[in-house]
Amino acid sequence: MTIPKEVKEIRISAANPAILVDYLKEKGFSEQQIFEALPIKSEILEDPSNQIFYYQYLYLIKRAFHLTGDPGFGLEFGCRLNSTGSGLLGLGALACPNLIESMHFVKRCAPVLNAAVRMDIHVDDDYLHVDIKEELPWEDTENFMVDVPMGIFATASRMWTPDMANQIIYQVKHAATDNGEPYKSLITGDVQFNSPFNRVSFPIAIATRPTPFNNPSAVKQAEEYLEKQIQTINNAQNSLLDPIKQIIKSRPGHIPGIEEAAEHFHVSSRTLNRRLKTIGTNYKDVVSEVRKELAIEYLAAPKLSIDEIASLLAYKDSSNFSKAFRNWTGYSPSQYRENNFNA
Repeated sequence: MTIPKEVKEIRISAANPAILVDYLKEKGFSEQQIFEALPIKSEILEDPSNQIFYYQYLYLIKRAFHLTGDPGFGLEFGCRLNSTGSGLLGLGALACPNLIESMHFVKRCAPVLNAAVRMDIHVDDDYLHVDIKEELPWEDTENFMVDVPMGIFATASRMWTPDMANQIIYQVKHAATDNGEPYKSLITGDVQFNSPFNRVSFPIAIATRPTPFNNPSAVKQAEEYLEKQIQTINNAQNSLLDPIKQIIKSRPGHIPGIEEAAEHFHVSSRTLNRRLKTIGTNYKDVVSEVRKELAIEYLAAPKLSIDEIASLLAYKDSSNFSKAFRNWTGYSPSQYRENNFNA
């Protein structure tokens, strides 16, 4: 398997990979069979608080496909995993006031639970839709990446309310395997294969209904734990981003290109860009973020005109600056200053 350079340095929690290994052992496979030729040591998965490289998880998933010979085993694993397999975060999702708030909480948990998956949520008059999308390259493990959350949703829905499970619509891009198994045996809702997207849809009447497990105290504990986990991720990001931001801020009126910034770290621009990709950003976006931060700081200084601020941020003219600022905030610089800094 060829691992893209921007992915090779990404680390993820060992929790789900450890549960996958336990699942395979329950299926009758030995530790030697599971880890044969894998670029990962079994010892690291003995403590779920450890981290492994994302590409190692991909290898483990592929090994599971090989051992089981079942392209649909991800759904069964998702049902086995279910929401409680995510520990305090899973219990926090169950304890939210309603399903809509629960899905937004789960979306925020994605970087902690499985950084490869992104959840997009939208609501219309009839349904709460949750789209499952690729955040990191799935290679040829898409069935698994999609089927696992589908299995979790199926199991959680049966816990949530008796009438929910039958009313959920599951849409997956992949074709049915083995005449629809294991979807037929594990999911009681409407399953649609060969769909244009990977989506689960809940009737809005159910999505807005108070949940039977609503527990504000449990949600608060889960929120606090989630914030700590996210902060750990952010700290790793900031250790790279903060020095880059300081370089960009060091010369008002000049924005260094990525080659110039990379020289400060004694690396090539390709290496710097690859490191930024491992934390989900790029040099252009970092520059834009710094410009936004500085623009707001400068707007708080009443003596600086809009033209002067545009010059300090290395824009050719104030109209380009105003256009960028409106994209960032929805307001023109003058409107933002009036609303936030004028008494």
